Amino acid sequence: MKREGRITDLLTLAAGFAFCLILALVSRLPPGFFSFFKKDGAMTPFVKNTDGLPGGGFTETFIPAPRPRTRALPEVFIRNDTDFDADKNALLARGVRVKKADGVSVIIVHTHGTEAYTRTESEKYEESDSFRTTDGSKNVTRVGEELARALEARGIACAHYTEYCDYPAYSGAYDRSRELIERALAAHPEATVVIDLHRDAILSADGSYLRTAANINGRDAAQIEFVCGTDAGGLSHPAWRDNLSFQLYLQQRLQSEYPGLMRPVNLRRARFNQHFRTGSMLIEIGACGNTLSEALYSARLFGDLLGRVLSE
Repeated sequence: MKREGRITDLLTLAAGFAFCLILALVSRLPPGFFSFFKKDGAMTPFVKNTDGLPGGGFTETFIPAPRPRTRALPEVFIRNDTDFDADKNALLARGVRVKKADGVSVIIVHTHGTEAYTRTESEKYEESDSFRTTDGSKNVTRVGEELARALEARGIACAHYTEYCDYPAYSGAYDRSRELIERALAAHPEATVVIDLHRDAILSADGSYLRTAANINGRDAAQIEFVCGTDAGGLSHPAWRDNLSFQLYLQQRLQSEYPGLMRPVNLRRARFNQHFRTGSMLIEIGACGNTLSEALYSARLFGDLLGRVLSE
């Protein structure tokens, strides 16, 4: 009995020592360490092995609180869903720039033109499917119209194609948008930029839809993401690194002028019809959790800056 008591005393002492050691280690952790594991509203923890923006807790969808404007251009960020080594600094250093053309500079199409946003009292629409509508005043083609207006206000001529590639059939939409881009380029061979404009759809762990929002100049704006295609899927696209370099430069400029507006560029295996021009890009303006008004505001911000970049 005396021996057992001695063992119990030793175990109690060891447990107390371990507890003190854990407390000491926890006290040395940086502030906000455990915020990564918290659920913040409708946002879910970031779990993918990707390159997120610096800051506190963040998710695959949201960028941390924006930093104030500075003279220095901010860092660029890539969410790499390929096996390629995407050195963001080396890609940015390629210095790829795209200029406006004599004539139509920008072609805007919509592979998924029926994509729509959250319905509100002032922005109601009849759904053709969940978060989709053929009402062109309420879906993503309306956002494309706003983008074209902003570009033209900067002296950039646009050709906006509003025909639906995803309706009545969704399957084969990218084949149809490729044919549409080919026809558009045949009509406007001088065009230097081809934009395939979408809205994202992001579900949280509990099944709710996420809203990718940023406060820009006191107004809510839908966050913007470039989706950059590659040749990893087997389709020819030898110049994808030039596309990515230009998109990273745009991300940097937009994030500098409108902190919080941009999500990391998403590098993907599919080509997404981006092999036609160095200025080809797939853009997600907001997600289905955003309102149309938020997406329209972001389109104006993006169009204004893109217009200035093309004129430099």
